[in-house]
Amino acid sequence: FLQWSSLCISCLLSCPIIYYFIKMDVYYSKDVQLWILFGGKTLAIFYICTLLRVCENKKYVECLQPFMNVGKYALTNYISQSILTLVILSLYFKDVSQVYYWKLCIFGLLIIFVQIIFSKMWSKYFRYGPIEWVWRKGVYKK
Repeated sequence: FLQWSSLCISCLLSCPIIYYFIKMDVYYSKDVQLWILFGGKTLAIFYICTLLRVCENKKYVECLQPFMNVGKYALTNYISQSILTLVILSLYFKDVSQVYYWKLCIFGLLIIFVQIIFSKMWSKYFRYGPIEWVWRKGVYKK
């Protein structure tokens, strides 16, 4: 019940946001900030409930295998994603707030795709990601 009710509430709360994007075609968060705030919370509840249900079924867990390596090197992927995004967006766009939202979504999906490939290749040769390795060396001083 919680899963589907949170999805329905999220859909209702996203209607003003969708209307705004159709009307404006450029993303200014201050105009829809309240809708994003409440819609994001209910959508997070839906994601958590869905993930819990998916993890109960072994068939679906296999579909999540590509993301397991990404999670294994979470710190490396997070830092590299931040650096890549900062560098690429600052090189190609003077004002990121003027970039169409759909372009940012495609860019985000490309970053995720690159991280899945990188993490899969890296896991064949190394147990830890580069930043995780530095972190462990600093913490355990070995």
